[in-house]
Amino acid sequence: MLNKKSIILCGHYGSGKSEIASNIALKSNCEKKKFYDLDIVNPYFRNNLLVEKFKENGIKFISGTVDGQNADLPSLPNINIQNDEKVIIDLGGDSVGAKVLKSYSQNKFKDKNIELVIVINCNRFETKDELGVVKYIQNIQDVLKMKITGLISNTHLLKETTVNDILKGYEIVKKIEEKYEIPILAVTYPKDYVKEDSLEKEITDIFLKEKLFPLDLNLREKWMS
Repeated sequence: MLNKKSIILCGHYGSGKSEIASNIALKSNCEKKKFYDLDIVNPYFRNNLLVEKFKENGIKFISGTVDGQNADLPSLPNINIQNDEKVIIDLGGDSVGAKVLKSYSQNKFKDKNIELVIVINCNRFETKDELGVVKYIQNIQDVLKMKITGLISNTHLLKETTVNDILKGYEIVKKIEEKYEIPILAVTYPKDYVKEDSLEKEITDIFLKEKLFPLDLNLREKWMS
């Protein structure tokens, strides 16, 4: 996820896609980085709250709002993907938010080194099991007329997250990977609430250990924890 390949993130409301998008942008060591916030549906937990932090880290931020911060009227920025830069695109939640991408010509993304990735939180009712996840993937693909090329397991309960939550989400998403040949790119966890030593003790699956990706909670104020 941190390599040069650009990435479009989609997922249910509350899946954690915006938090993951910010982590990818801030942790990638690519020299040129560009972040498109196309979530014009949900005004909360938006990456436009991180404009200054992105700027400090050399990330160009382009928003789907008029002034890039707190404007009431949404707008759609021009998307320009260059081969020498990493682009992160954060879509709005569910198929409603994903539809924004259809406003752009598919030539924008054709033949580009870009992943369309879905974030799955198996503690959400809609994606609590394999059937729900598959249904959601098909829904997004039908809306966008594009194939999902990667999975991120982000099963959590915020500060109540346990290693068992991470394992539960991984097992469900692993079935999707095996059955539909969509690779797992990462298995994330909130590092403030799940400690690395606990993961080392309780997780034995070598593949899972290699995919673990700790998340900084950039979009949550301290009073929310």
